[in-house]
Amino acid sequence: MEMLVSGDRNLKAANWTNLLADWPEPAAPQRLANRIRLFEGRRFDSTVDALEPALEQLWAVIAARRRSVGVRKEVWIIAANSFSISDFETQMRLGVGGRSESLQAYQLLQGWMSAASNLDAEVKIFVSR
Repeated sequence: MEMLVSGDRNLKAANWTNLLADWPEPAAPQRLANRIRLFEGRRFDSTVDALEPALEQLWAVIAARRRSVGVRKEVWIIAANSFSISDFETQMRLGVGGRSESLQAYQLLQGWMSAASNLDAEVKIFVSR
């Protein structure tokens, strides 16, 4: 969440070096040569465009938007098939009789949502049905 609100222009993503690599990884059977899709309003082509300077310029835009109060901030948690909303709802209806993992997930979600609210950010959670 710090990445959403930090005023530090030099704060980079923890996976910064991964941003310079193929996606999803170099050994993947179907891979993309880089993670930048658009740059300056046009399709980015790493065979023509220099990847690292472009990434630095893109990150400068992200840093400026991160500092802006006019930009709505969101935290996305993508759990997909590792989390079922219907099972979670069933477990929550059981109250203290629910599985401990579900109760802990509830506490974690509440903590994240509270922290995001304090930072004026929204939380969106993507799960399976």
